[in-house]
Amino acid sequence: MIINVNTSKAYEIEIKKHLLDETGPRISRLFRPAKCCIITDENVHRLYTGKVENSLKTAGFEVHKIVFSPGESTKNMNNLFRILRYLASEGFTSSDFLIALGGGVIGDLTGFAAAIYMRGISYIQMPTSLLAMVDSSVGGKTAIDLPEGKNLAGAFWQPEAVYMDTACLETLSKSQLQCGIIEMIKAAVILDPSLFELFNTHKPQELGSFIEDAIIKSVGIKKRIVETDENEKGIRKVLNLGHTIGHSVEKLSSYNISHGHAVASGLMIAAGMAKAGGWAEENLVERLFPLYEKYGFKADYGYSPAELAKGALSDKKRRGDIISLVIPRAMGNVTVKDIHISRFEDLIAAGLELIRKRSSAE
Repeated sequence: MIINVNTSKAYEIEIKKHLLDETGPRISRLFRPAKCCIITDENVHRLYTGKVENSLKTAGFEVHKIVFSPGESTKNMNNLFRILRYLASEGFTSSDFLIALGGGVIGDLTGFAAAIYMRGISYIQMPTSLLAMVDSSVGGKTAIDLPEGKNLAGAFWQPEAVYMDTACLETLSKSQLQCGIIEMIKAAVILDPSLFELFNTHKPQELGSFIEDAIIKSVGIKKRIVETDENEKGIRKVLNLGHTIGHSVEKLSSYNISHGHAVASGLMIAAGMAKAGGWAEENLVERLFPLYEKYGFKADYGYSPAELAKGALSDKKRRGDIISLVIPRAMGNVTVKDIHISRFEDLIAAGLELIRKRSSAE
């Protein structure tokens, strides 16, 4: 399956099983033989770097590698500089390119390095996690974390191509699959109730029978939004549904709670806030709760409204005393609300109360 993305730089997203084995021939369509640097983490390196490297070498490319430790803590300024200095020391020029082979951390870090090395060189996204396939590999957002918050330094920099090998999903843990599933549920809440019904009508053990269809629907949603608003000046902000409070959950847990699981909590709390604030056309807490139970998501990690509000106030969506929050009004219908920080904690508290009442009723 090929999906064309028509942003400032047009590119293809290809979704196919065993696509990594065809890396060399695919990339030969985009570049003459040149230097390339595969950037990955230790876990992905053990599984996939060998086949990607061999295919590239067979196609005539000079292959370099940088392997990082896995986890969110890798996405920092020191590792960004490590990439830049390595590229400079090895004589990489604007005709060479990078490959982000891994999950969202590797994709974000590699993309940002590509955006700023020599004022911009090419890179290719090769996401190996479900979350990266349906979220960070599409749309050109790149970033690293600062001690003060997540993704506070970054750039918009579109890839040359995105190659999604669905065979990689077979090596993911249950928790890693859950991270991708919640991102697809988020996409459904934003724009596509039919995607929600895919998960609602199937059992978790049936995931393999509909996962590719779900990926295609999810990527299609993001493509439509990104093409309309590439640099997040308007409608693209809705893709942050669940992220403002989700990032706070991540930060409060010292990133021991993964991005996907934190967003699941943030999405449910946002649904509770929508109901409590009088903005909801339907009670999505009730709609989402059975699905969360079925797929094993937690809506509440026990953080207080004050803790969640404080963690969210360093979010990029804050402007002075106003924080922009994506609010789900109904399935397939969201809006962006500008909320004064003086109301923020109380709204979180009201949303959490609805969730906790729903939990205690079970």
